[in-house]
Amino acid sequence: MKKFMLEEAGMVLVFSALVLPVLLLVAIFVLDSGQLYVRQGQLQHVARQAANSGILAFAEILQTRAAANYASLCEVEFPPGVCSSTNRFDFLSEAEVQLLAQSLSTQVAVTQAVQAYSKLYDPAERLADDQIIVEFPFESESLATEVKIRVEMNDQAPGFLVKILPQVRTVQVQAQSFMAFN
Repeated sequence: MKKFMLEEAGMVLVFSALVLPVLLLVAIFVLDSGQLYVRQGQLQHVARQAANSGILAFAEILQTRAAANYASLCEVEFPPGVCSSTNRFDFLSEAEVQLLAQSLSTQVAVTQAVQAYSKLYDPAERLADDQIIVEFPFESESLATEVKIRVEMNDQAPGFLVKILPQVRTVQVQAQSFMAFN
């Protein structure tokens, strides 16, 4: 028995057979963790820019309303002094901005802008409308002269990790953007 334990012939094969599966699992874990990290970064970037695109869509709606208000107020024979202003908010009241933000048509337009941007610029091209959650206007502790948007994106975690770690089923990111008016 002692002679059998002292012989080292074939021990490398046994050692390799025991260690190789462990090394493979570690490599898979590292690669999947890297994929998860990359996907989260991609989604975070898309979410930030999508929130900004939603705010830009709202700004276009405000611009249209301000132009209509300007036309009704200033296209007369003797326009008031405010008509020389180039600031679009001079032709919109805070209440009008808040009403526009609360209107269903504005919320639909903002949501559509966010979803279109998200799908267009998602590097993995996997986002669907039900994975993009838009809160507009987003209620938070902010000034009355701000309109906020919150975008949340959920995607299935890539790779093998989902099968061995059930708590890592989704990648979830959030982004906020705002527009101040005054």
